[in-house]
Amino acid sequence: MEHRRFYYKLAAVFLVAVSILTFFYARLMRGEIEKNVLKAISETARHDMLAIKAFVEFYLDNLGGVEKRLTASGATTLPELREQLK
Repeated sequence: MEHRRFYYKLAAVFLVAVSILTFFYARLMRGEIEKNVLKAISETARHDMLAIKAFVEFYLDNLGGVEKRLTASGATTLPELREQLK
């Protein structure tokens, strides 16, 4: 009977040790996963920001070309411009 209690106590100590190790390992893994997720979000946001910037620059260049053509047309009023566009 005495041996049985010893083994129960040994099993309990072992389970407590495993539980503590699991807890700290889970905390460590959570921190690493959090870092990786934040890094991925940051990279995605940077990529999106660059794509939006390229999109805006492309259309601003196109609008610059429209401005040059309107200036070159010599139209001073909207009806004159409509007439030239027909």
